[in-house]
Amino acid sequence: MPKLLIKLTANMLSTDEPEHSRLRSIVDQAFHRRAVLSLETDIDALAAEYASKLFESESSVDLITEFARKMPLAVICKLLGLPREDWSKFADWAQGITTVKGIVSFVFAINKLKPLTRYIEDRIAHERKHGGEGLIHELVHLDVEEGEMSDDELVAMIFLLLLASHETTTHLISGGVLALLQHPDQLQALKDDWSKLDMAVEECLRFVSPVQSAKPRYVREACEVEGVQLEAGDLIMPMILAANYDPELFEDAGKVDISASQIAMLNLVRAFIFVWGINLQGWR
Repeated sequence: MPKLLIKLTANMLSTDEPEHSRLRSIVDQAFHRRAVLSLETDIDALAAEYASKLFESESSVDLITEFARKMPLAVICKLLGLPREDWSKFADWAQGITTVKGIVSFVFAINKLKPLTRYIEDRIAHERKHGGEGLIHELVHLDVEEGEMSDDELVAMIFLLLLASHETTTHLISGGVLALLQHPDQLQALKDDWSKLDMAVEECLRFVSPVQSAKPRYVREACEVEGVQLEAGDLIMPMILAANYDPELFEDAGKVDISASQIAMLNLVRAFIFVWGINLQGWR
């Protein structure tokens, strides 16, 4: 595997304790200090801006290209504190990285990673020298205070926040719109009562399942889970998608029901309880 890719993927998702908790606590502090909820007004404005452009043309438009991909990228750029003039470059890099379908596109993706990595390193250097605002500033500030993150860890953290934040939201928006179009009764119920919007989003999270699995893990000690014997060293991948379609909790999981969203969240919690209930090890 290319050294650059190893460097960028050495983040908290692929680390065991105590490194995982150390990195997780740092980014948690940064999010708290940033007061993410204060961005709500800016996010509303971005949503209105991109949504209005969908209706400027008299011809049809591509929802994914013009909204579902642009909107989450704009939000994460805003959250990170990137200059508006750099957002288009960021979008181009992200597009090249997240559309890998084979060895050829993988090679092209590696070429996109190089300028993206250099850009992140330059932004970190800029924040250290000049200061600023946004999550990169908060992470750099915490790094100076705590002295707990290496430069490579800082780059990998920002890279993770970029990709993990926007790609799943792109799939949720596009998949959620399609799901409601395929269930016109539920779409009409939402139109009739917009107070159900939060429930509709939760149900789309269940139905679309933009995050379909947790990271692969190794079983540390032999154990039995619901009648299945697992041995030390076995490789498992907890499937959030399977939990979201569990027939014990959903009478008709293959259909959208915006009144069943509370169960969707309970199901997600159940999936993670299953994950952490096993004595697991990440990478050996």
